[in-house]
Amino acid sequence: MIRKKILAIVLSTIVLSLLAGCSSFKISPEIEDADIKDGEIHSFSYNIRSFVTDGPYEIQTINIAEEVMSEARRVSENSRKKGPNHVSIHLTQRSHGGAGGFEYLTGLSLGLIPSWSTRPAMYRFRYRLYKSGVLCSEKWYVIDETGYGHILLMPFGIYELVVGVYKDVLDLYKKSLTSFVQSDC
Repeated sequence: MIRKKILAIVLSTIVLSLLAGCSSFKISPEIEDADIKDGEIHSFSYNIRSFVTDGPYEIQTINIAEEVMSEARRVSENSRKKGPNHVSIHLTQRSHGGAGGFEYLTGLSLGLIPSWSTRPAMYRFRYRLYKSGVLCSEKWYVIDETGYGHILLMPFGIYELVVGVYKDVLDLYKKSLTSFVQSDC
């Protein structure tokens, strides 16, 4: 009985050390702070390219767009019913592509050997503002992800799994969309 508990603890530690790590995200260009104002955008369209369809990332980004532009109605990209002030949102999410060599080494050493890697342009946000059907403003945001792995980072890795992998990316998305909606041509 005691051996089973010890085996369970050891296996749990191995699995957690393989998953342990945390990510940081860097967005460029920098986001200008803005407050949410309602009523200036009449409609918006939404397009997402992701390796997972109908996943939590896609659902949450749609909810954020509806929250930021609460007075605007959502229309399709090809709709003729776009309002005088229309925002077009295009999001791209790349696949991680798996672990790199150092990340495998971290996993095989049960987290004792640290690793880090940068994955450029993991997320891209493109916003376009149309006034009376004419493009008047366009902004791109690119997010690079840097992942860190080490046994000391295990609590942060568990925290990321609990609060959601996309939390920081969604915060950056909301700030960038809010800033873009507040900017003028």
